[in-house]
Amino acid sequence: MAPAWTSSPCPGRLRAAGGGAVLAGILAVVGFLSGAGGSLAAAEPLPSFGALSAQLGQGLVPAAQSDLADHDDDPLYRIRATYTPETHSLAGHLRAEYRNRGAETLTDLGLYTFANSSAFHGASLTLSHVAINGQAVTPRPLEQGADQLIDLPRPCAPGQLLVFSAAFHLVLSTASGDNGLDEQSPDQACLYAWYPVIAGRAPGAWQLHPLNDLTDPCALDMAHVLVELTIPAGMAVASGGIITGERPSTASGRIVTIAAPFTRDLAVVIGSQLHALSTTVGATTVMSWSVPEQSVAGQQSLNIAAKALALYSAFGPYPYAHLTVVQTPMSQDAEGMESSSLVLISSLIPKELGVDQGQVDAAAQKTVDFVYNMVVSHEVAHQWFYNLVGSDPYLTPWLDESLADWSDNYYLEGHAGGLPADAGWKASAMDIIKSGCLNRSASGSVDSYQDKGEDYESVVYSRGGLMYQALRHRLGAQRFLTFLRSWVAANRYQVADQATWRAAVIQALGVTQGQTFATTWLDGTGLTPVDITSAAQTAPPLDPATP
Repeated sequence: MAPAWTSSPCPGRLRAAGGGAVLAGILAVVGFLSGAGGSLAAAEPLPSFGALSAQLGQGLVPAAQSDLADHDDDPLYRIRATYTPETHSLAGHLRAEYRNRGAETLTDLGLYTFANSSAFHGASLTLSHVAINGQAVTPRPLEQGADQLIDLPRPCAPGQLLVFSAAFHLVLSTASGDNGLDEQSPDQACLYAWYPVIAGRAPGAWQLHPLNDLTDPCALDMAHVLVELTIPAGMAVASGGIITGERPSTASGRIVTIAAPFTRDLAVVIGSQLHALSTTVGATTVMSWSVPEQSVAGQQSLNIAAKALALYSAFGPYPYAHLTVVQTPMSQDAEGMESSSLVLISSLIPKELGVDQGQVDAAAQKTVDFVYNMVVSHEVAHQWFYNLVGSDPYLTPWLDESLADWSDNYYLEGHAGGLPADAGWKASAMDIIKSGCLNRSASGSVDSYQDKGEDYESVVYSRGGLMYQALRHRLGAQRFLTFLRSWVAANRYQVADQATWRAAVIQALGVTQGQTFATTWLDGTGLTPVDITSAAQTAPPLDPATP
């Protein structure tokens, strides 16, 4: 997520081995959903391994399709749902296949229904006909409302499969939900964290964290998601993953099929006026969706996203066949939000900057251009740092946001929208020094920043981003690029944590220097204004062509 704008430009395994035996076993247990938004029927013919892997593979560039063979034990979600705009609601069914990949026997299952959090401001997600391996169960809501535990009918030993199924009913907020997520506005519906999901698992516990307005929905494992979504006639769909087909529904409207491999959160935007612009970067199609009155912003977002995708591919190959950008109403607290292979950009940015569309003077245009370059490039960076390399945004919010912040400032070195190339770095340095958070530890959870949103942005974003610029100065351009590539390659499709990060820094700098660097920049111990201003200097560009 991009931080809120201030008055200064400171953003703050579908294994082929054995003829698909693992997947065939999953499908034999699960059955197949029938009827868009209708009943769950096990009698419908099951797709073959080849058909299913081919469907998911459409969402990946050719070079990444072989990755599926190593991830047959990733969670697999199959969803059918129907959207009804008149009641701003979505009704559907879900089956999720979850294999116990840990060393301990599970006696319960952790579940998120994100929309029930107070942070979503009026949205709700209710479940019925909940079952584990076909046996009816009753979830136990926990304190936050968005997290639940399901006691398993029988323990699940390491390596065994759980099949979770449920009917669900989502009511969208009409009063600006969490940053405009799970909200229906006059123009469109934004579906984000819109279906029940199994929580991430750490040794001994489900990662069920409270939600608030500061940070993104919590840590989720990579999963593969297949959706059949019924929508009214005349409406367009912008989605993460890839739309693999459309067909008429039995009633009015049509059924859109979506395949989303390697997904932490599948976001979908539905609207009657949405239209798309597109371009290509390598084997990836970049699409930018907007309503007609936002077409200028849509074109600008397309151009920025394409440039950012090309630049950040130096960190590691982008695996998806599509990158989708959508202009959508968001709250005043966010200019953008990431999800897997899709990013949301606020259509309210000009208004928030005090600028009316079509009435922008030269000085204001520089600010608008700077903000769009910063926000869009920041959210595209999250495709690497949040998505390809996952992290826990509750326990370690700095882990993805710091790298995304560094990335957008790095992007701005070449595309600052008429402002100096080092404007991003200088603005970050100014924000840190003015905030009084120079020596505050960045390693606290989101809860440690409650009622201190400005501190959160200064420490997690600005100081976090400058930390990597300091590392860039320390290592030199090519060693720093090697560090980023190694970080992405070692943690690709996984969830990284603070210990993993510290080990990576020590490997790059050596034990003594690495420990000192982490203590200074992450813990804030002994960090000085001179460290900040020195780090804010522009460094030689990275050269992807140099090994």
